[in-house]
Amino acid sequence: MIYQKKHQKCHLKSGDFVFIQSGDNRGKIGKILSINKKKLKALVSFQNSSTVPLFIHISNLFFYDIVLSQFSRIGYTVQNNKKERYLKKQKILSN
Repeated sequence: MIYQKKHQKCHLKSGDFVFIQSGDNRGKIGKILSINKKKLKALVSFQNSSTVPLFIHISNLFFYDIVLSQFSRIGYTVQNNKKERYLKKQKILSN
């Protein structure tokens, strides 16, 4: 019997702002342009930079909330029969 490899869950979406936790661009904030779910990489363009957008592995990214100016992991909760994302550090719903 052949087992197929399961894909890792990706809690980030295109259009989200992210904080890069490791690599050459550590500590920078960028915006996700697109996500390749098979390779688990996100195309990230950086703020205040004219460099070419880079593909970065999803495990090296944290969701960044611009309003709170803080990065956090994302969790899901069900409210009013809708699945909504929330920041695990602050327990606040993210929009």
